[in-house]
Amino acid sequence: NVTRVYGFYDECKRRCNVKVWKTFVDTFNTLPIAAIVAGKIFCVHGGLSPSLSHMDDIRNIARPTDVPDYGLLNDLLWSDPADMESDWEANERGVSYCFGKKVIMEFLQKHDFDLVCRAHMVVEDGYEFFQDRILVTVFSAPNYCGEFDNWGAVMSVSAELLCSFELLKPLDSSALKSHIKKGRNKRQSMLNSPPASQYPQSY
Repeated sequence: NVTRVYGFYDECKRRCNVKVWKTFVDTFNTLPIAAIVAGKIFCVHGGLSPSLSHMDDIRNIARPTDVPDYGLLNDLLWSDPADMESDWEANERGVSYCFGKKVIMEFLQKHDFDLVCRAHMVVEDGYEFFQDRILVTVFSAPNYCGEFDNWGAVMSVSAELLCSFELLKPLDSSALKSHIKKGRNKRQSMLNSPPASQYPQSY
């Protein structure tokens, strides 16, 4: 499970217990795989799939489910757009595919969509359009993993289907360390505080 790799499992175990982590994973396994905004914007975490012919292919994925090592669900979560001539190529990440502009154009035309909105890749400015604005990557975590000096972004869609972006500024490394330290100190003081019932109460 990917949550074991990037620290979420360890954090759940440290703060609570493994049962809490399992409950989160059970919840993740029931979350929506994709969304369509106003019939025009296709939203997904990763990208497209050679196994995706109809929207019913997504609707028919049995839930809850773990993420398989290959196939439609895996691709929707882990594929990436790439500036390349071919339609599909093996992904350098070692999972799923990369897909080119032609694949995106054909997908949009077939389903009468205007835009693919996805995440899954760190982009320096928080959002980044690909190839004539037919796809946008939105990445909402600034200072990703404390290793990237990237901005984060949140995309809003108006009633007229105009997309705008709110940018989340990255903290510089010293401010980030100070912020993390304050959070740890606050948590520790809360853990050391007596229960509320021990405080004198006035009526």
